[in-house]
Amino acid sequence: MLESPMPSPALPSIIPRHGKKPKSNHLRRVLRGLLPILKWTSGIVLIGWCLKSSITRKTLLPVADDYSLDGSHQLIADDSSLQDPMPVLIANSNKASKVSISLPDHLQFPLKPSEYNTICSRYEDVARRLQHQNSRSGFHQKRDSQDYYYDDPNFMDIKEAEAYGLLPVRHETKLADQSNPQGLYSKLREKEPSTHLGTTGEVCETSLTYVLETTDAGIGKTLLGLWLSYAFREHFRSQENSKSHPQGKVFALLRTGFEALFHLAHQDAGYVTTRVSELADLRLRDRRVVGLHVRRGDRHPWEPQYQDSYTPLETYIDAANDFITREFHPKAANSSAIPHSEKSNAELESQILLASDDPDIYDAPELANTNRVQTHISLANKAALDAASPATAPKSSDSEVTFNKFVEGNVGWEGGFFPSVFWGLGDAKAGSAAARGLREEREDPSPSELSLSLRGLVARAYLLDLKILGASDAVVCGVSSIGCRLLAVMLGWERGIVEGRWINIDGGFGWTAFEEDKVR
Repeated sequence: MLESPMPSPALPSIIPRHGKKPKSNHLRRVLRGLLPILKWTSGIVLIGWCLKSSITRKTLLPVADDYSLDGSHQLIADDSSLQDPMPVLIANSNKASKVSISLPDHLQFPLKPSEYNTICSRYEDVARRLQHQNSRSGFHQKRDSQDYYYDDPNFMDIKEAEAYGLLPVRHETKLADQSNPQGLYSKLREKEPSTHLGTTGEVCETSLTYVLETTDAGIGKTLLGLWLSYAFREHFRSQENSKSHPQGKVFALLRTGFEALFHLAHQDAGYVTTRVSELADLRLRDRRVVGLHVRRGDRHPWEPQYQDSYTPLETYIDAANDFITREFHPKAANSSAIPHSEKSNAELESQILLASDDPDIYDAPELANTNRVQTHISLANKAALDAASPATAPKSSDSEVTFNKFVEGNVGWEGGFFPSVFWGLGDAKAGSAAARGLREEREDPSPSELSLSLRGLVARAYLLDLKILGASDAVVCGVSSIGCRLLAVMLGWERGIVEGRWINIDGGFGWTAFEEDKVR
């Protein structure tokens, strides 16, 4: 076969074979032309499918201060972009996007108050914009910012985000160490019995940690939150569509917290016992005891007429005298309706106890017939401090520094309680700046021992005032003050609210735990 000649190539025949027509090349040309189009189409479909798969996966985006939901500042989350506690956006093209909170594992807990405040404020801003964005995308949602019990459908719980792999799983919570000056508390002590509260010392299976650190200089808000948190899991939730706090339930919560937690330090408890016994002796002789709580300083009335000033002192004393008169003359409209000659010795010898954050109030002529509620710890004005201050002071126990002529640094409480004065306690320069209004409320991570001691005295004075005023037959105060709202709780719902022994002189508002719920 190798020697056989190669077959000659055959030319295409122009005569149809077997009588059939030759096949047309038109279909082949059409298919040949469609092939590139099909390739391009397949490529586009493939790319689109890949993009869709990528987009539909939930993407974690930190929410920076300049973040906008239109994607102009989107940052893909990684270990370096989530070093601080912050809200994070979880984007999803098929469903409404979500927002969660990133709490990096390296943080010590509890966080600083400023960090919690930043998280909450930024979350609220992001949640509002996210709700608007989801609505534009067809995910219609209704957000009522006035509803305290609003459950944000756009929020994804941190544990859920961790389960999806969107947030790194945190390890065991790191508590700030007691030796760390920035630390807030150490680990709980093991089953240490507390004879002060009458407990057996057994550790609860479930508990609530309430951090007693705040940038708010006043102690009233802390007390309110502490009492309210004590038993909130049992009563706090109201009906789903409630537009305001269920005041009766909140009052009961506060009362529970007050009864369980309001115990004074041993150095003050003895004084209170003696003072309350004196008031009980007055009642045994048919005398009445009315407490006056006059808050000045940075707390102004809710009543529009006095929002830029203070309620006149005559309003307080008139309300107290009216109560005493009605106790002895139930049908009397007010104290002036009964002539002095018709008042009994018991009525005339009834006492009005006065407590105020402004030491000058005690010398006001309108309140000349009142008595200080307590003299154990009292706030003083600058004149009293200067008179009591020596020209020099001994060396402090923990420092070699000698304080010379610190009379100039004395800052009294004239005008009442102001945060700037509180933060300046124990620091002459800071106190002088505070007196000039140059220092604002802020965090102080490392106050001196002297500052802490003075702040403690202010807090003890406040608690003493509340404790003894709460033992009165009635209390006259302004509801704009948190201390006034706490005094209602100390009187109790039946005595204070139902019987009207809690007397608010600020604009006719009723009792409320929270300012946003105030109603006349």
